[in-house]
Order: sequence, then C-alpha cells, then structure tokens
Amino acid sequence: MKPTTEHTSIDEWLVNFFAEIDPNQIIPDQISYTTADRSRQHKAPDHFLFDRRILVERKTLKTTEKAIIGRFDKVTLDQGAQFILFGQQSLDAIFRTLDDPGKAMEAFAKVTVNKLEQRIKEARDKFREHAEATGVIAACRFVICSEDGGASETDGLMYEQHIAKLFMNRSATWDKTGLIDSIIYIRDPAHTLSGGGGHWFKWVTRKGLPSEKMNDIGSFGHLIIERLWMHFAACGRDVSPFGPVRHGIA
Repeated sequence: MKPTTEHTSIDEWLVNFFAEIDPNQIIPDQISYTTADRSRQHKAPDHFLFDRRILVERKTLKTTEKAIIGRFDKVTLDQGAQFILFGQQSLDAIFRTLDDPGKAMEAFAKVTVNKLEQRIKEARDKFREHAEATGVIAACRFVICSEDGGASETDGLMYEQHIAKLFMNRSATWDKTGLIDSIIYIRDPAHTLSGGGGHWFKWVTRKGLPSEKMNDIGSFGHLIIERLWMHFAACGRDVSPFGPVRHGIA
C-alpha cells in the first residue's frame, strides 16, 4: 500500500487499508437492514472483515483552536481568572497558576473526552442494532477513533484512561460500550507528545473475552499498528520516540 499524502486523513487511510487487506469485505452500511415492521433501517457499522470475523466502526475527532480556547476560557473563568493566549501555550502550566489546578484540569479533561465518549456510544448503538438485525454475535467488534490534530498537541493519555474506565465501570444500568470488544484511538504523531507514556496509538480491549477472540483482536490490532507505523514513517513523521505500543486490557 502506497503511503498517503499530507492531505490524506488517518480515516481515509483506514478505508484504503481495509480495502487492501480484505478486498471481499462486506460494507454493512450499504446493506438495508430494516426493523421487523419496516418502519426504519437498522444502524450498521462500517466494515465486516475476514469472513465475518472482524466488525469495525470508524469515528473521527476534530478539534479546532477555537473550540480548545472556548473550553479553556470556561474552566479558567469558573475560578475567576481570565487569560489571553498568544502562540503555543502549555495549558497544564497555566492551570497550575489557578487556585485549584486539579479541579481545572479535571474539568477541561471532562469536556475533552465527552466527544470521544459520544462517538463510542454511537458505535455501541450501531453494533447493537446490527446484531439484532443479523443475529451475528461471535464477531470481534472494534471502534477506531482517529484525530489528525493540528489545533493542539497532546499525549492522548486522558483518552486511554477514559476508555479503560468505560470498560471497567460497566454495570446493568451503566454501559456505554455495549458489545464493543476493543477501542483504538489514533493520533497523527506530528501532533502527539511522546513523554510520560504519550503515544500516537492508544488501544484498550475488554477483559474476560474468549481466547479465540483475544487472538483475533491482537492480530488485527497489531496489523494496523505495523502498517500505520510504516505509513507515518514514509510520510516523514518521526515515530522513533514513541517505541512499542502498549495494548491495555480493562
């Protein structure tokens, strides 16, 4: 697979990559799964790969500079402080000047992960409706969220921690992941901080899955990592500071 250009998004790369590794893939979105009373069409994920063993829903996250400043202003104004930002700034460093830095960082993180959580819940609903319409149960279900970056640089740790919490805190009355088995967050390495556990690829899988499922999930996830690593290197991204990706189980 040829490396994509600077103008090709990670999401577009994923579409091309899946078509390459499985030319016979099924695109559930293109199949009409209607409810029993034919009143509406069931939601469906984006890709059904490898002879119906892997289901994938792709999601994108786009954060503008204006959105980040809006979140920042809300957090600081809540503590009676107002800042005017010029150029590149460390938000953590500014938060530490507030009366309650911990509260500020927590509030900013909560707003930031809300978009990711929303995308995950959208995927959850698609997987549930697809299973109801088709009876497919055994497939491995992936959500892949990608963010090309540009408006900010981050290490992605808050996303990884939040994904783990979504899996670990499931209960009969609180379940935001549903049938999802594994969640991957991908960020352009050019806009990713590598220190302290930061990585361009965050990957968390639900614990307690059958060994056959875990093998399929591991093989598929590592295939994406390997090919994306090659892709980013070919595009001139410096991926060397990050080292190997950690696969979390939660």
